[in-house]
Amino acid sequence: MKFLESLRFVVLKFNEDLHAKCYANEKQMIITSLNLYEFSMANNKEMGVLIDLEDENDKSLYDEAYKEIEYIDSTSQKFK
Repeated sequence: MKFLESLRFVVLKFNEDLHAKCYANEKQMIITSLNLYEFSMANNKEMGVLIDLEDENDKSLYDEAYKEIEYIDSTSQKFK
């Protein structure tokens, strides 16, 4: 958590009802089950989906997922 908190432009939020993870920027988005800690990376079978705005087939999916991100963001609290 300290590493993530130290990154510029990273905002960590918490939503009690959310388990999915989404990492996004202005060009790509990854929606995944992966927790960003060593145990998950070493011991769990994880899966994720890459959505890329440079792929025309992904544009509407990216837009739809981004709307969901905005909703989740508006109903979440900053992580402390």
